[in-house]
Amino acid sequence: MRDRLPKLNARYKKPIQNPYLTAEPPYKIYLTLPEHSVTNKKLKQSYTQPIILFDLWLIIIPETIYIGGESKATLYLQKHTDSQNSAHLIQIPQNEAIGNDLNIILTATGFLFNNDNTTSLPLDPDTADITQTATFNLTAVRPGKTKIQAELYVGETYKTTLETEVEVTAFEPTQLRPLIAARSRPVPQPNLILQVRTQWNGDISACTFHYHIDSYQPRLLFADGVDCCSQFLPAVWVERTRQLLQTTLEEATTSQAGDCCSRLASLGQYLLRSLFPEELQSTFRTIASLNHPFTLLIIADGDAWLPWELFHDGQKFLGDRLIIGRWFWELEKARPYEFPVGAVNVAHYASVEQPELWTELLHSSGAPPPVPMQAGIFNDMSLLESIRGLHLIRYGQSVDAANREDAPVRVSSSSEIEDIEQEVQPAKLSLRRNHPLVSLSYVNAGRVELTALEQTWASTFVRAGCSAFVGSLWAVRSQVETAFLGAFYHSIWTGQTLGVAFNAARRLAQTVVPESWDWLAYVLFGDPMARPYRPVPGQGYAVVEAIGQEIDDPVAPGSTVRFRVSLRRTPPVWYENRLMEVAEDLAFEDLRVFIVTSGLQVTPGDSVIMTPTATGDYLGWFMLTVPPEMEGETVLVQVHFEDGMEPIHSLRFLLKISNSSLPNYTQPRQKQRQRRGKQNTTEIGGENV
Repeated sequence: MRDRLPKLNARYKKPIQNPYLTAEPPYKIYLTLPEHSVTNKKLKQSYTQPIILFDLWLIIIPETIYIGGESKATLYLQKHTDSQNSAHLIQIPQNEAIGNDLNIILTATGFLFNNDNTTSLPLDPDTADITQTATFNLTAVRPGKTKIQAELYVGETYKTTLETEVEVTAFEPTQLRPLIAARSRPVPQPNLILQVRTQWNGDISACTFHYHIDSYQPRLLFADGVDCCSQFLPAVWVERTRQLLQTTLEEATTSQAGDCCSRLASLGQYLLRSLFPEELQSTFRTIASLNHPFTLLIIADGDAWLPWELFHDGQKFLGDRLIIGRWFWELEKARPYEFPVGAVNVAHYASVEQPELWTELLHSSGAPPPVPMQAGIFNDMSLLESIRGLHLIRYGQSVDAANREDAPVRVSSSSEIEDIEQEVQPAKLSLRRNHPLVSLSYVNAGRVELTALEQTWASTFVRAGCSAFVGSLWAVRSQVETAFLGAFYHSIWTGQTLGVAFNAARRLAQTVVPESWDWLAYVLFGDPMARPYRPVPGQGYAVVEAIGQEIDDPVAPGSTVRFRVSLRRTPPVWYENRLMEVAEDLAFEDLRVFIVTSGLQVTPGDSVIMTPTATGDYLGWFMLTVPPEMEGETVLVQVHFEDGMEPIHSLRFLLKISNSSLPNYTQPRQKQRQRRGKQNTTEIGGENV
């Protein structure tokens, strides 16, 4: 665990960057490797089994836009041709491609996603001759040059990252800034939603914070629609705020408890006056006068990393008056209103003594026992795909520590550098299958230490796909963490919402250690109204996909569309509905799919025979041919999964018939996901915890 990699990659003469080996907060959890120079001929000879070669492009249109302008990032996938010199080439063994997907995760700092940032394209040999596309709709919110990256996985294995650069020019006063509209959902919205967006000047030397409040509580209608902005602040102001917090905490360690509170309150008042205009200050004072713990969700962009919970109105901290949750502006479409719960996997750093004592805090009546990871580390990063909960335990840097301890990821250092590179390259943090709740215990080891929670820990795990993240802004006392952790998970398992569980845990930590103000350090990244649910048993995830187009795209009269239909043990990477407890092995005696529609020619005409794949899923294909005379019609297509006479799943979608045969790539993929893959009604309506 304490062996380290060389500081320089000897093969490529470039620095090795793997923060997990030095236990720095996880900016990234993998090593980015340069591509090998290899000819197509050598590539083909390196495999003894048949392989499929694909060409990939990532294209952004337009490449230069204004803030508030919309852009489209499109990834093209097609069979390799020697003429496509500018394309990125990937190769996949044919047996691995059957029933598999190319999973795409887009990262676009400074952009708001108008649809999800995750999707997938089928990789079966039967689809190789069809050009497929995945389109993401983006809105620019930050000026300057920025890189848009598409991380590519084959199934769960990381392959490579495509990237391109886009320039966003300064804001035009005549343009309206984009705002996030609340979506309808079966769970109530937070009482208040505060949107915070950073607007920079032309040379990015100063910025102002724009605020917009939406209210969803009758008593707070006076706050609905408040729209204002702060004064202009220098670009280094946010960093100075962190330094002020560090200094305040250091001074507080040598002060009495009352002095500590006074120093933090002074800092909070300074932040409130500097960042909130008078109108916003007045709004929050009026809310405070109601003396009720309303829920507040703060949706902020990546430049607004500020300790909002520590803002002080002269009497109380904002985090003491309201139940606050945070979320990232650009990932708003991925903000869940419910999250699955299950056994919590526990990992810890090498410096943590007696980790079993921390693990015991996660025991709760009626909950599955926590699962300590072997040796406390991630031996196999792919296991993260299957976990239902994750808790990390870390001690801060002690006063006499010469170096930080290794983080909980094993990298064998006994091999040559080349072998280490092969081992680290596919180690990508991914939580998108089960979207678990993630928590971090960052325990004080004798010195004041900020955790860089917003910039590193929370952003890393939220972008990796977790439903919520809980941690502290600075390293806290072990007694405080003990009280908070036990109360938080106990409340979750009794069925409380995230906000209620978080607030109850902070209150208990405050009560148990009244002389400490560490309870103020805790921050929730997640919707405070999000509720837990226990996945119920199910018979797999039924999915139907159109090849070469979106399932909602119009189909030309006289044309034929090919579809892939599958029943999977694990959900697709873009899946948004509730999870199920699926058997480790799907076993059906005679699984078939029946296509029911009107006026369309279905091939095969009888039923689709579902074939087991090497991954334990079931796969089948069918085609729909549209007669020429059906121009302008919309036809319902029903897809029924049956094992003998027993119904398993039913899906349906509308096929639009129009001469506008070009695929409509402006359609959000979220709409496609909702229609092409879901559970049956009884599984969707499962009870909450």
